[in-house]
Amino acid sequence: MQANQPSHGDRTQPTPGKPKKDVEFGYPWPESLLSWLGLHAVFYVLENGFQILLAYATTASLTPLFLWAFASEWVNSSVFLYWLALFVLTYILSLSEYFAVSTMVDLLADSDWIFPPSIRFSSHKRDQLRRRRADTTETVDTDTDHKEAEQQQQQQQHEGVDEHGASRFDYSHRQYLRNHLLFTARWAIPIAVGSVIWIPRFHLVHNPPVWMIPLKVQLSLIFADLAYWVVHYSQHRWRWVYKWTDHTYHHTFQYPWGSAGTWLGTWDLMLSALSLGSVNVFLIEMMFGRISLFEYVLMMNYVFEMVCVDHSGSQLPFWSGCPYLPPLGYLLGFDKSIALHEAHHNFNRYSYGLLGVGDWLAGTRMYPAEYPGPHPKGKQF
Repeated sequence: MQANQPSHGDRTQPTPGKPKKDVEFGYPWPESLLSWLGLHAVFYVLENGFQILLAYATTASLTPLFLWAFASEWVNSSVFLYWLALFVLTYILSLSEYFAVSTMVDLLADSDWIFPPSIRFSSHKRDQLRRRRADTTETVDTDTDHKEAEQQQQQQQHEGVDEHGASRFDYSHRQYLRNHLLFTARWAIPIAVGSVIWIPRFHLVHNPPVWMIPLKVQLSLIFADLAYWVVHYSQHRWRWVYKWTDHTYHHTFQYPWGSAGTWLGTWDLMLSALSLGSVNVFLIEMMFGRISLFEYVLMMNYVFEMVCVDHSGSQLPFWSGCPYLPPLGYLLGFDKSIALHEAHHNFNRYSYGLLGVGDWLAGTRMYPAEYPGPHPKGKQF
C-alpha cells in the first residue's frame, strides 16, 4: 500500500444499490446494475450452497451412527457408555463443522487471488502503524535519550506492533495451522457437551417444512447475538468478570483473523459456547418445537460463520447478516457487524455483540471516539 493512500478510517463501504466507480475500501462492485445484481446472486448461491452442502454431508454421514447409538443394547446398557457415545459423535460433528467454516473464512479473507486487499480492515490498520513507525523513526534525532526511547517502546507495545511497526499477531509469527487445529479441537469440546443435551430430542429421519429453515437460521443468529452480548458486555462492564473469564487473552489479538474468534480463555470459552451453541437452540425449540439434526447443524454453521467473519478483519462481500434474505440484512445494517467488531478489538470497547441486534437495543452499536474517518463516533447509529 502506498504511503499517500487514505487511511482505513477514510474509506467507506459501498452501499448496496449504489455501485461505486472508484472503490478505495471494500469490494469493487461493478457499475452495471445487472452485473451488480448478478454478482450478489453468485455470492448468495455460493455462501448458502456451501453451508447447505456442508450441513447435508455431515448430517448424512453421522445420522446412521446416531441411530445406531440410540438402538444399540451395548451402548444403552450403561449411562456412561450412552453419554460417551453421544459425546464422541457430537464432538466429531462440532469439530468438522467449525473447522470447515473457519478455514474457509480465513482463506477467503486473506487470499489476494480470491478477494482484493481493499476489503481488509486489519491490513489497513497495520499499514497505518507501519507508516506511523516510519514517520517516527525519521523525525527522532540520533541522540534520543533513554527516556524517549523507552516511551516509544511502550507506545509500540500499546499499539500491538514490534520494533519494525508490524503487528505482533500476524499469521507468519503465530504458527497458524497448528494453533488453528488445537483451538478448534478445544472449542469443539463445550459445543459438543451442549449438543449432547439436544441430540436425543432432534428428529433424525424427519425434517420439518423447508420454508421454516431460513426463519430458524435467522432467529438462531439473533438469539446467539443477544446471548453473547449479555456475556460480552458483562465482561467489559465489570472488571472482575473480565479477569475471571480471562477475556484479556482474546483481546491480545488487537487485529484478529477469522479463526481467532474462538481463541479464548477457559471460562470465556465455556460462556461463549453456552451463549452461541445452547441458548439459541433452546429458544428455537421453545418457539417451534423439536427441530431436526439437519436444522441444528445448519443453524450452528451460520453461527460459526458469524463468529468468524466478525473476527476476519475483512469486509467480506457475501456477508449480509441475513443469509437467506440479504437485502433485509443490508437494510438493518447487519453487514456492518464486521467493521464494528473490528473496531471493538482495536479499541476494546463498544459493539459487544456479533450481529448488532443486542448493541442496537442497548445503545452500544457505535464506533469509539478515537476511530478514524467519517464514521459516526461515540454515538448510536
